[in-house]
Amino acid sequence: MKITKIRLEYLQNEEWYTYETFLIKLIKKTGSVAVALAALLALLEQNNVDANAALEIIRKSRLTEDIEQADLLRDRLIGALNNYVRSYLHDIDPAKQRAARNLMIVIDHYKNMASAPQDQESGMIVNFVKELEEKCADDMAAISLEERKDQLKTVNQQFITLQNQRSIDTGDQTTLRMVGIRRDGNELIRYIYSQTEILLKSAATPELTQFANELDAENRRVNGNLHRKGSNGKDSPETGTNE
Repeated sequence: MKITKIRLEYLQNEEWYTYETFLIKLIKKTGSVAVALAALLALLEQNNVDANAALEIIRKSRLTEDIEQADLLRDRLIGALNNYVRSYLHDIDPAKQRAARNLMIVIDHYKNMASAPQDQESGMIVNFVKELEEKCADDMAAISLEERKDQLKTVNQQFITLQNQRSIDTGDQTTLRMVGIRRDGNELIRYIYSQTEILLKSAATPELTQFANELDAENRRVNGNLHRKGSNGKDSPETGTNE
């Protein structure tokens, strides 16, 4: 049995912490599974404690809610902009059709912006807007896209400003610490995936099989959520069985 893998880097910090917490509880639910994965479980539990401590500082920041709202707004604006351009692909005016086709080339190049990690999304939006402004000015004018482009540009800059301010408020050390915690946690989670698959081949038991099935089901559910998040007018990140 191959366990479905999650693109862990696509999860936001709280989503990632929730998933890690779920995995710990799932392992501990069955004694024989906890014993088989004991060494990895101990390391994962400590990583989970560290993640919670780092996130607690971020949660207490007065800016966190504003940042999350700005992130949601720019995701919606991306979807709205993409759908707006697509609506002209079959316009009765050939000039507008051509403009929409040209703009879709740029849109498709940045199709996973909204589902990317927050920092990565910020940079992708900056590049996306710059490419529209430098290469597609006439096409934007043909279908009156400038206002929607400017809205996305403004909200993205607001998000960047808020996030920078939170880094000052909470301290750069906390932000950097969470990056390291996630890196270590991702490595442990991937080890658990691979170790479970090895055990299923070499020493499968009903309990281990049940654990693997529940893990696979949760991973598929999480991947489904990532897919839906990325499908608001654009394609989703890859969610196959390999990471």
